Amino acid sequence: MNSIYYHDYDTDYPYFDMWKEYIIKYLSVSRTFELHIWNEEKDIITFALKYGKIKDDPWRYGKIITGEVTEEFIDMILSTAKETYDGIFTKMTPFFSIFLDDIFESSHYGTEIHYV
Repeated sequence: MNSIYYHDYDTDYPYFDMWKEYIIKYLSVSRTFELHIWNEEKDIITFALKYGKIKDDPWRYGKIITGEVTEEFIDMILSTAKETYDGIFTKMTPFFSIFLDDIFESSHYGTEIHYV
């Protein structure tokens, strides 16, 4: 897998724009998703459940929401994508991790990208 990290990204091209290009590319060819969300982010879990269901998984610190990549899911990911700083993290997305099939991963709120 190839990787890109926000803190290593030093070009004149904005990281958020590049992140969006990658997620759009991989959303267009993916069939399934997983969203990893911390337990304390209850509003994000509730929101994500509109697009998938909770996966039975032993991860005790959060929930994993799985489902099919649909037009509605793609629209949701793109409409919630926004570069923000919450005082602790710079975030590209409200989701801690987004996995698309086995070919793309956006981790640490989009500040890491791993792709095939």
